[in-house]
Amino acid sequence: SAQAHVVSSSEQMEPLADVFLFSYSWEEHQVLDLLVRLEQERMLQGVEENEWISRMLVRRNASGAAIDLQNALTETDFPVTVSLQLVPEIPHLPRQISDNSTVSEDTRQAIKALEEAEVLQEVAEFEALEEAEILRQVAEFEEQGTAELQDTASHSLAVVIRALLGVLSGESGVDKLILSCPFVLEEGAQITLHGMLDAWLTNFRVQAVSIPHDAPDSAVMKSMATAMRGVMQLVALVHPRDSQEHIQNLTKEWVLSVLVNVTGSTGSARSANTDRLENLLSVARDVRTPLPENVPEALRGFGCKEEAIRQMNDNEQRALLHKLWEWQESEEDEMFTAQQLVANGHLAPGLGLVVRQGNGDNVHVYVYDLGHLQRWVEQHHEDPLHQQLAVGGIIEIS
Repeated sequence: SAQAHVVSSSEQMEPLADVFLFSYSWEEHQVLDLLVRLEQERMLQGVEENEWISRMLVRRNASGAAIDLQNALTETDFPVTVSLQLVPEIPHLPRQISDNSTVSEDTRQAIKALEEAEVLQEVAEFEALEEAEILRQVAEFEEQGTAELQDTASHSLAVVIRALLGVLSGESGVDKLILSCPFVLEEGAQITLHGMLDAWLTNFRVQAVSIPHDAPDSAVMKSMATAMRGVMQLVALVHPRDSQEHIQNLTKEWVLSVLVNVTGSTGSARSANTDRLENLLSVARDVRTPLPENVPEALRGFGCKEEAIRQMNDNEQRALLHKLWEWQESEEDEMFTAQQLVANGHLAPGLGLVVRQGNGDNVHVYVYDLGHLQRWVEQHHEDPLHQQLAVGGIIEIS
């Protein structure tokens, strides 16, 4: 049998070094929960969830002690420093140990840990190669899409949608949409809209890739109605008192501006089939699920609180029900916590509702995590869309 190998002090694994990521204060935690900020950082760093949990460290600045994120955070925990442990280099170590050898249990555990680390490293290398291949395909897709968007009128709507998918698939997709926005945005509104566009783009990708290349325009319009309606709703968020007609016109301008910016040619907008675009927007605007006879009962089915339902008039109840259906279909996430607003037919718990009146009978409803929203309003005296709001104007919906 093979001789047992005892790990000497020179072969022991060195402690993992830490890479500083960011510091976080109690005040920042009040606006955006540290756990949400950590998830954003994980996605930014491109680290898988299991690996993130094992490598990420949160320490108190004052003592340097690690913080257990399973426990509720208090003001005394802050400020904190977040860092990421480096993956260690794997030293060579003989693996063959006979079952009847006298090697210590500590040595066995050390060898097992090294074997597991080697597997993780191999997985990481494979994922890096896989990501490089994906980026190469995205680059090719983007180049092809740009050429097709130069003259959209010459292509079917299915080809145009997939071309848009190509040019918006990269990391700069949201930035291209923001740059193309046809109306002025304040800095705060830009940040808010950026997060919403990121979620919208994710849903757009899912819907676009499912469209067959040879699908007729009429079928594509129906398939993309929800996505286009999402753009119109984002415009309505910034212009809550505008008419539906004006919102549709702004959305049309936005789409044409995207074509100009991604192709670098104003001719792409001039050559666009605007009649087809207007038809697509009309289909999107008219997307509505027939309302049930008993709207309050439908709201209760989603888990809305009885008192909240009583505080809303008929128009507000109908507007909320339509939004619940939309959030359920699009798997919309809450702004502060990134939790899904509607899952398995039920609203997430602990949500606050803000109702805004538009022109005529138009009503706009917005839902946020109640605790975060209350702290935001107490600090800014306005909602996240920068419209004046008092804490008393928030309805506890779930």
